[in-house]
Amino acid sequence: MKLPKVKVDHLKIEDMAFIVSTGYGRAIVPFAHRNITEITCHCRGAAVVRARGRHRARRRRQDSKGIRVGEKGEVADFVMNDKCAGGTGRFMEIVAEALHVPLAEIGPLSLKSTKDLPFSSTCAAFGRGRRSR
Repeated sequence: MKLPKVKVDHLKIEDMAFIVSTGYGRAIVPFAHRNITEITCHCRGAAVVRARGRHRARRRRQDSKGIRVGEKGEVADFVMNDKCAGGTGRFMEIVAEALHVPLAEIGPLSLKSTKDLPFSSTCAAFGRGRRSR
């Protein structure tokens, strides 16, 4: 979903009716009225954006998370990697490179899978092995 460009440089904290902080730094935002976990935030967003969907996966450079959204939009379950925070967003780039597939095609290609494979939560750097030429 493409988000609209919104100019926010004119906004002031005192203009905000309610401020929620999230993510790893949520506890250090002194002006937030409430802070919630990133997992809860993603879950609520997924419940709104995909009212019929029940799953949410998030991949980024710090970590990867999979969230199962409950019937009422609550976090029913979640998993995340725990071995290496750095570089996990690079994992899909490494997979695409190894398969000689453009990165943009990895998602659609993954939906054609017919077999479940275990997913390693170790550092993505170990996913790149020595290749034969």
